[in-house]
Order: sequence, then structure tokens, then C-alpha cells
Amino acid sequence: MFYKYESDFDNDLMFWSNATADLWHKGESGESDLPDELLHALNELWTDSHLVCCYLVEFKGRYGVALESIYDRDFAESLGVTYSELLKRVEKKANYISKECPQFDTLFGKDTQSWSNGGVDSQLLVIVPWDESKETFESVAKWLDSIVYEI
Repeated sequence: MFYKYESDFDNDLMFWSNATADLWHKGESGESDLPDELLHALNELWTDSHLVCCYLVEFKGRYGVALESIYDRDFAESLGVTYSELLKRVEKKANYISKECPQFDTLFGKDTQSWSNGGVDSQLLVIVPWDESKETFESVAKWLDSIVYEI
């Protein structure tokens, strides 16, 4: 299913780790603080070997791994387009991914990544359920690596 957000993910998406698998949820956490489903996802699925970043997440009450790509004004400039045009293209790409992978939730977040300097970036995330096979997870991550920045 496809979901579109602007400025934040409401309470629908909660991160349990960062992209380097440092665990945190309402403060620093350890593996013993993870729900069994996320511990499984950490040990079986999470990786830092892809272009897309991996995060342990809870989306609408379900656990999984988010595969994320980020889009900013510098990337838009490198493509020779405005940030607004880039976001139109990313949303179109997110819709395409959602149709190609209907078994996963696909999120497009406009200006959902905030930085301390006041800057914002936009995100495209695909949520892979915690109990998905390693083979399917790797296949999806490799496919996303090959298409998410072809805008």
C-alpha cells in the first residue's frame, strides 16, 4: 500500500534504530529491549551493505525493516531540476514501487527528515515485514538500490 506524508510521519512510523543499527526507542536501548520480532529482523534481515539504508521500525503497529532513500536540494541541483520537481518525480517513483511490490508498504515523506540547521529532506521508504525471508529482503533491497536514484 502507498502512503504519503508531509513534514512528519504522524505516529504511524516509529524508528527503533538508526542506519548503523544503534538501537533506540524513547531513549537508548539494547537488544534485550527489542520486541522479539525486531530482534529477529536485526539478526536476519538488517544490513548496511546496500545503497538504501536499513532501519528497524514499527509502522502502524507492525514491525519490520525500512529500506530508505533520501532526497535533498543538493540532489535536485545535481539533476538540474528544482526541489519541487524532484519531489514530484520521487512521489511518482514511490507509486511505481508500490505497484511493483504491493505486498510491502511504500511511504513517500515530503520534508519528513529535519536537521538541526533547519534543513529538511524527503524520504522514500519501503517497509519489509520482520518475518520476510532473507532472500526476498535481499532481492527487494538490491532492486531498490538499482532504481531509487534514477529519477
